[in-house]
Amino acid sequence: MRGKALRLVKKTLIAIFVLCILGFVLLISSPPLFLAVGYKVEPYIMSYLNRDLPLAEMVDGHTILFDGRQYTVDPHFQVRPSDLGAAVAKLPDNYRVYAINGLRSEEWLALDPDGLAFAFAYREKVVPPLTLADFQVSGIGVGLPSRYTRVITDQNVIRGVLDSLAGQTVTLGEGERSYDMRNLNLFSDRYPGLLYQLHLIRLQDGRLLITDNPYFDSQDGLLLLVDDPQHPYYHLVGDSDLREVLEDLLL
Repeated sequence: MRGKALRLVKKTLIAIFVLCILGFVLLISSPPLFLAVGYKVEPYIMSYLNRDLPLAEMVDGHTILFDGRQYTVDPHFQVRPSDLGAAVAKLPDNYRVYAINGLRSEEWLALDPDGLAFAFAYREKVVPPLTLADFQVSGIGVGLPSRYTRVITDQNVIRGVLDSLAGQTVTLGEGERSYDMRNLNLFSDRYPGLLYQLHLIRLQDGRLLITDNPYFDSQDGLLLLVDDPQHPYYHLVGDSDLREVLEDLLL
């Protein structure tokens, strides 16, 4: 029995070695073909890796049904990849649903689509929407959620950012362009794992704005989402001391 098991292990190792060699040769000889083969094989690999996970259901692209509960995506909150806990379920397309470190899975889950710097946060329907006051911001991570370039914990700066977000609004014209932009990720010791993302924007005329619009986007500096005058999304940073701190983040 032992000899049979050893022979099986040996054959498996040889097969893996041969596949690695073939993959390397394919990559060197034809990178496009290598990527095409990898693209075709990847779903089967994910299906195998997820084989023991229970199946969850995605409804309308916004809601996950799992374990008798209904979780809806919260557009304001994201999850850093490093804060993902154990995989708790899989979707039919083989994306994984994760617990979030530090939070109860009965209240929050995360969906991690491949290739993004963050995961989407899903809130159980009985959990009330989380306000920034309840969130209790303890710091600001500057840059992508997966890799901050700077972390701010100065409470004066944090209060200034929150005050600006609740302050004067600005309506932008069609085709307005930004000169520079940074992500500001608000995090909390009370809700570890969750991030509330803001965008810091400097316009070509020098104005400094903050937006928490979750559907904000830009391309080559063009602000793609034009304000609705009835629901302005952009807030002017007017305090001179705060401007100096935030403009330093844009350097």
